[in-house]
Amino acid sequence: MVNHSGAAQLIEFWSHVKDHVWRGLYLLGVLSFLLPFVTVKGCGSSEITDYRGFQLITDDFAGGGWCFLLPICIGLTFFGLSFVGRRGGRILQGFFKGWRAVFSSLAAVTVLLFTFLIFIFSTVHVRIGWILCAVSWSLVYLRDMLSGFAHLRELNRSRALPACGTSWQIVLLSIMHYLLVLEAFACPVIWTANWDAEALPWLAGGLLFFSVPIFLVLQFAAEGISTGERWAIVWSALLSSLILTGGIAGIVYAAKDSAPYRVLLAVPAAILGTATLAGSLSALRRMRLAAHS
Repeated sequence: MVNHSGAAQLIEFWSHVKDHVWRGLYLLGVLSFLLPFVTVKGCGSSEITDYRGFQLITDDFAGGGWCFLLPICIGLTFFGLSFVGRRGGRILQGFFKGWRAVFSSLAAVTVLLFTFLIFIFSTVHVRIGWILCAVSWSLVYLRDMLSGFAHLRELNRSRALPACGTSWQIVLLSIMHYLLVLEAFACPVIWTANWDAEALPWLAGGLLFFSVPIFLVLQFAAEGISTGERWAIVWSALLSSLILTGGIAGIVYAAKDSAPYRVLLAVPAAILGTATLAGSLSALRRMRLAAHS
């Protein structure tokens, strides 16, 4: 009979219960909105109001309460997907891990930062519902980040040779992924600076929290592009088309609104979107020709 150490038994026990633990955290992040969430002391009026989590959604806070639907919807989606088996190749699985980290960061940022942002001029005291929700989503975010980077490290150790060789299209697509995301980060920061300077530090902190899993997604996307996986190049084409459309719309809006400073964002977005779309279509054409040769 084989004797197992205490650590080995603990690892074996965790492997059997971990799926249930994470499902419990997903549901905890949802059900905590039924509990007392925050106590708010109004600015100037000194009026003290208690809010349950669902009241942050149903009450009118300058139209911002709907954001708390994000952690609820993400939690229910994660719970449902936890019963679905993994599919696709290793790079595609890593790509999905990266997106899971992106969505868990959205849920965590909403709870950790946006709760205080909608009451930015008031004094906020957190209650049990907020604590449970914040802890659950922080743990899920940490798990997703560690899992994603571990998968990326394992992938780098067994890196395969590029399927379609080194070309200017592949290099262009990889570089443009990072530039496009940096451009996307600059837009809401500048918009918020013009909307409410008090909210800028909060948004900057949320974007910093959000940028790490985006970097993880781009790593797997760039890996898929470099190895010639069609899904990665198609995704790049769709993303560049979206940003190209946004860049063109931004140029038109800036011209109509007589706001030349917006061109500083819209024109680079249009240029980067065009270049990346051209690279994506060229890579897809090259793959199609190689398949028929």
